[in-house]
Amino acid sequence: DEHGRRMGTLGISVETTEHVRGQRRLATRFEFEAQCLQGSSEVSGLAAAFRKLLEIQLPDLPFGMQLVRVDDRFVAGHSFGLGEVEQEQVARSLRGDQAAYMMTAPFDAPVGMGSEAEPARVVLRPLRLGDESESWIAWGLGTGLPYDAAYRQFIDALTVAYENAEKLRRALERRGRVEGERRSLLLHAPVPAAL
Repeated sequence: DEHGRRMGTLGISVETTEHVRGQRRLATRFEFEAQCLQGSSEVSGLAAAFRKLLEIQLPDLPFGMQLVRVDDRFVAGHSFGLGEVEQEQVARSLRGDQAAYMMTAPFDAPVGMGSEAEPARVVLRPLRLGDESESWIAWGLGTGLPYDAAYRQFIDALTVAYENAEKLRRALERRGRVEGERRSLLLHAPVPAAL
């Protein structure tokens, strides 16, 4: 007041509402889908789309990593938000025989160096690519965010976008090989001679 006595306190905070979080996730989803489709013609384009998520969506997705199951272990592929050592840590914490269980709920994986490693919440989603290989994506979950139905839908939508782009990339690759073989056959076909 005018005499210098404290009459109360002012608490300033920023609250992220469900609506704001939902809008942010929707924008991220559309941006990621567009990036995936632009980069679907080559592996490096898909990897770039995956890395772009780090710039777009830090609060909800601190990291992500594509994994391929080889025998009973996972091998890291494209990733964002993780160094090589951290990729190996996450991949080692996954065991192939637990994959079905890990899809049902978040699990903890160590992320960081040595004694600094902290548990990170991770969800595992399969990539249904229509071939024999088993590919997955491990998505890191934001700290302090509830893993509710909206979060699950967001993760599933990103997984499907990546899955569709990878299927398109493979289809374009197959078509390119077939066209190359056809061109080669036409170039090496015997030329009819007139008698």
